Parts: sequence; structure tokens; C-alpha cells
Amino acid sequence: MKKCLARTAMLAVICIIVAALTGCPSPRRGVVPNVAGMTQGAAETAIEAAGYMVGTVTEDYHPTSPVGTVGVQQPAAETRAALGSAVNLVISKGPNKSAANQFDFVRVWPKRQQFTRDPGSVTSDSMGNVYVANALGNKVLKYAPDGTLITAWGSAGTGDGQFGWPRSLAVGLSGNVYVLDADLCRVQVFDANGNFLSKWGTQGAAAGEFDNPSGIDCDSLGNVYVSDAGNNR
Repeated sequence: MKKCLARTAMLAVICIIVAALTGCPSPRRGVVPNVAGMTQGAAETAIEAAGYMVGTVTEDYHPTSPVGTVGVQQPAAETRAALGSAVNLVISKGPNKSAANQFDFVRVWPKRQQFTRDPGSVTSDSMGNVYVANALGNKVLKYAPDGTLITAWGSAGTGDGQFGWPRSLAVGLSGNVYVLDADLCRVQVFDANGNFLSKWGTQGAAAGEFDNPSGIDCDSLGNVYVSDAGNNR
């Protein structure tokens, strides 16, 4: 045991002597400066003044940093790193305009003559077709994704396929179109071509009755939801 300890101590001494003779001391470390928000030129000056070198410089979008300023640095600010090592910079190109909540105008349609004032509700189906409830015109209009009018149905009245005020509409799981008629307090169901299928509802406060219904929607299971404003339900 004593021989082993002596041998270990001797090896440690030899290593210290070799390091001293070869002149390879451990590198000095400093604190990386915070250059976020600086222009590229100012950041490079600050990095070199702190004893570091400028590494790679690239550009990318950044949600908050102004264009032309440092958005990201690596190593991060206020961390310790060997003096003389590189600090990489990413210069901001500003926020990404294609990110969420940023939209580009594509087109406007249809011709104004196709609406008789107050197009009150719009929805689409799984094929991208668009349905518009033209409330004061008492019609439902169906458009292709490019805005071409495919068909229209409805007129003023109380019969099947007629409306008092088609206030809202939705497309169900099977592609049927549910139209909420606020004035007549009812829901009418049509196929995708506008053919009448069924209806339900009347004015009142009992189950299945409505008073000034204001909205309609369908879920992924085929259930239909009606907002009954006058009855607060």
C-alpha cells in the first residue's frame, strides 16, 4: 500500500513539472459581455474589448430585436468562457411576417350584385367550398374556393327552403348545410346542393324551441349546437 501511494505521489509531481516546463497553463476565463440589442459593429467592438474574438455572424428572424441588431449570442451573456474564444452572433431580420397572426391578402369576391345587403354568416366545407348566408336577401350562396358561384337557394317566406332571416349557417360532418333562421326560430337542413332535407324548431322557451337564435355550429361527432339568445341558453 505504501509503495502504491508513493508511486501515485511521484506521478503527480512529474505531471506538474512537465506542465511547467512545456508552458501550457490552463486558459484564463472571463465573463462574456452582453451584446444583445447592439448593432453588429458595436457588438464586435465590445466582444474584442472584453478579450474575445468574433465568431460566425449570421442573420435570422427575431420576434423582438429590431432589424440589424444582435438577437442571439453564443455563448450567452454573463457566462464564463476562455478568453480568446469565439462569440457567435445572430443579427435580427425583424419578426417573421409569415408567423401566426400575420396574413397576406389573396383575393376578394364575389361581385357585389350577388348580395342583397348584410351577408351575415360564412362557413366552409371539407372541400374548401364557401357558404354565405345572405341574411336580407334570404338566400344561401355556395362558392368554389376560387370564388366562382356554384349555386344559390332560398327566398323570403315560411315554407321549406324559404327564410325569414338566415342569420347563421354551418356545415356538418356529412356535408349537410344547417341554416339558422332567426325570424322563424328554426333550423333547416340542406344537402350540399341546396336540396331541402329536414327542419326543426319553433318559437318558445321549451326544449327544442328558440327565441331570437343567433348562432349555429357542428362538432366532429355530428352534433349541432344552437345559441338561443332570447332564452339565454
